[in-house]
Amino acid sequence: MVKDIIIIVALVLFVFQNALLDKIKNFSMYDELSVVFLFILTILLVCLKKSTKIRKDTLIISVISVIYFILGFLSNIIFLNQKLTYAVLDAFILFKFVLIFLFGRYIFSKVNIKSIIKIISSIAAVIAALLFILVIVNLITFTFPIYEYRYGLPAQQLFFEHPTYLVCACVLLIAFLQAGNQSKQNYKYIHLLNFVILSTLRTKGFLFVIFFYVIFFLINFLKRKITIYHIACTSILGVVLGIYLAYNSLFNAVYSPRTLITQSSFVLANQYFPLGSGFGTFGSYVSAIQYSKIYDYLNFDQYYGLSRENYSIITDTFWPMILAQTGYIGLLLFVIVLILIIIDIWRIKNRNLNYFTSAIFLIFYLLITSTSESSFANYYATGFGLYLGLLVSINYQEEINETR
Repeated sequence: MVKDIIIIVALVLFVFQNALLDKIKNFSMYDELSVVFLFILTILLVCLKKSTKIRKDTLIISVISVIYFILGFLSNIIFLNQKLTYAVLDAFILFKFVLIFLFGRYIFSKVNIKSIIKIISSIAAVIAALLFILVIVNLITFTFPIYEYRYGLPAQQLFFEHPTYLVCACVLLIAFLQAGNQSKQNYKYIHLLNFVILSTLRTKGFLFVIFFYVIFFLINFLKRKITIYHIACTSILGVVLGIYLAYNSLFNAVYSPRTLITQSSFVLANQYFPLGSGFGTFGSYVSAIQYSKIYDYLNFDQYYGLSRENYSIITDTFWPMILAQTGYIGLLLFVIVLILIIIDIWRIKNRNLNYFTSAIFLIFYLLITSTSESSFANYYATGFGLYLGLLVSINYQEEINETR
């Protein structure tokens, strides 16, 4: 029971990590520290077992990840575009989603998943109702700050730093509720959260809500089984719309920071072929705060949002960062790792449909946000990865039970 409570608290803290940044000192490191803690715990558990069989898919992901790291670090060593210490930090931040997923998947195979899901979905229901009430009150009283006005309406952010982070919190809460939605009793709370998402007026939020109701309609009204065709079509459509809306005619705009970053990523991938420019050199948080020499070469300092003084837009993309830093090979390897994780998630489908749809909602959101922000390298991706590790560990628990 103590283990269950720790996991539940850890997941709830991810919901509110952004909101607690100015309340708890150094809480911005919560996601990175969570990965380190689970890594240590995984090592201890492996060492305590007399024999540990490494799963084939884990071995494949691990090998691909090692090759990916080698590519990036080789470039750092050869071209010296960033100090190695910062390169290591950048590589860790970039891959923390994958790492916490793998560590969580292993550790959670020993816990009572259904009990955790039941409790955390109940907590999510209470939070959903509170967030909905706060948004309604704020629409009338303007108690919380309004980030901006879009379409003539106030974009809600409540006590989060940005409307985007309120969307992230709602998406994770929806995943909690969906996993515990055995009797469809949680839909009313999910509808409340979708209203909160819409109140932020974020494009990615609109796309997520549309995706949710497409899946909702398929399951509850058409009584159709969810197929790879449904998921693939809606996901591809969502990503394409995300790219179109985020980039506003990507390669035709006279100037757009995202356009410039994306175009420059191809320049770097070609110039440093086949390795890429190396970790911590382009499009990442580390490359921004240490202001990579690559940006001087590309004359980024003269553009708003890409300069030394104001680098707020440098991390507004994800795939260009992967392409530039580790080249075309690195981009392919990262995509393969994600596909392997999605395959692992797909295996939940025949065991628990609610767990499966819960996981798919998170993956879809990460994919659409990858068109306009650092997505898989962001703090919320770590929380998503931890929860996905919990959901997919049901595969291993039931496989063990079936072999007994």
